[in-house]
Amino acid sequence: MAHGYTFQDSIFEFASAIGTSGLSLGITGPDAPRFILWTEIAGMLLGTFRNICNLCCRLKDH
Repeated sequence: MAHGYTFQDSIFEFASAIGTSGLSLGITGPDAPRFILWTEIAGMLLGTFRNICNLCCRLKDH
């Protein structure tokens, strides 16, 4: 339990960040520790890059 959150809650937050869905359990916020915020930022960027790569691959096939 890093920073007092369960593994399941942490995975949900990270999966939500990767999917850029905006769903949250309340872990992410302005008062969250920096490690959590940077992890969420990395997940959001990873999700954005994945979506861009998927779009480029689909456009290339047409």
